[in-house]
Amino acid sequence: MERLTIRLKIDPGEALLSLIHRAAKANGIKFLTLLNMLKRNKYRMHSGDSHKIDIFPESVLDVKKVSYILGLEESEIKRASFTNVLRSFKGSSKEVHCRFLNGIIRDHLFYCRDCLSNKMVLNLMWKVKGVDTCLIHKRKLSNECSNCRNELLIKDTNQIGICPYCKYCFNKRNINPILVSDDHFKLQTRIQSDWHTIIRGLINKELNEKEIAIRVLYVLGGKEETFCKLKILTLLEDTKLIHLLQIARGTMKKRTIDFKTLSDYLTEKSTSITEFLLMKVPPDFTLSLDSNRVKMEITACSAPWCENFDVNNSLVQTTSKNVRKKVEVLKRYYICPACGCEYATNKKNELVERSYFINAYKVLSNRSVSTLTWMEREKVFGLKRNKIIRIQAYFYSRALFIDLINESKYSVEANLLESVKISIRNGEAIYTIRHWEKWRSEEEYLLYRYHPQIIFEIFKERYKFLPRQG
Repeated sequence: MERLTIRLKIDPGEALLSLIHRAAKANGIKFLTLLNMLKRNKYRMHSGDSHKIDIFPESVLDVKKVSYILGLEESEIKRASFTNVLRSFKGSSKEVHCRFLNGIIRDHLFYCRDCLSNKMVLNLMWKVKGVDTCLIHKRKLSNECSNCRNELLIKDTNQIGICPYCKYCFNKRNINPILVSDDHFKLQTRIQSDWHTIIRGLINKELNEKEIAIRVLYVLGGKEETFCKLKILTLLEDTKLIHLLQIARGTMKKRTIDFKTLSDYLTEKSTSITEFLLMKVPPDFTLSLDSNRVKMEITACSAPWCENFDVNNSLVQTTSKNVRKKVEVLKRYYICPACGCEYATNKKNELVERSYFINAYKVLSNRSVSTLTWMEREKVFGLKRNKIIRIQAYFYSRALFIDLINESKYSVEANLLESVKISIRNGEAIYTIRHWEKWRSEEEYLLYRYHPQIIFEIFKERYKFLPRQG
């Protein structure tokens, strides 16, 4: 392995691929020949692999060979590629497999004609989507051959400044440059300053997936002390928030947030990459992510027949006080406005049913009780007769398990149902309605009492609940 006779110094900001092109020309050897001198052992190099060099050189090149043959320090090789960027944000992924830069690195050549007229050097920054201005000459970068008007694929480029399609040399000064406004120039200065910081590895920080997601949530939440789901939902779709939460909580393995997505989030909140890397998230915020998860999990209705089944935040918290139920101390109380099931949380913060309809549903899902005696039913349900009668009325009014429970002698009449609803809206107590003379029996009353519409009316009146509009 011999060193090149002419070893060039790498220019500030120059891409490694640019230096290899220049070194090949200076030493009078073909670009592909030099690439094959620098490649990893047993790796078969093609011209189409050249775009990988600036992303992560080690994926195709032997860095020690590059260092020796070209006369570069390994730190210079890293700064001439996106290696430091990947190491800061790759998480637990290997750099060679990391998809963090997907969608942000160009496969077409962008360049400044005025820069190339001074020296045939390609800047690494020009490969970044979103970078469209030369800060030296304060003008837009070109993205095509000025002669044949073809866009220039990097993998097709064999020589800097020469169009691979028409062989036109575009290293002459641009006589018709597109100038940029002061505001755009300031924006580009901020963007490129951010990239300069992470490309050169000026902040020695490596974040894993979980840390990245936590910081993103912290930024989107306005850097509040605790996590607020509703605040972030004004910026993100629910599915994207769930995805971020899963990464932040460690329940989704090896999922890196790509740079484009990260950049969009930070732009939304006017936060730079430098700020993001140096950021210190309050411990209380991180803790609130898990406590919020518990809250989300316990506020979903557990009734399989209910429209709110497994729907987060579908339960409404009611007046709460510590209550002992058998051997358990129950804390916060909840109710589902759709099905009327009542819940509370125990010492382990687990949701337990205070009513008895869900357990009855499990029983009726597995057997019929229509032929059992009352004593046998009490044994099956673990409840007294008066509660079993309520269970039968509850499910009969929903047309559930009709063949598995005693058939009711009564049916719900629309006029009477409306009369009950109006009475509840007018503030009449359920106790009073229960003793109306028009009821032919307790069984008929219960059929209306546990009807879904009546349950919702009681809920609205009791908790002054207003349903969402639209």
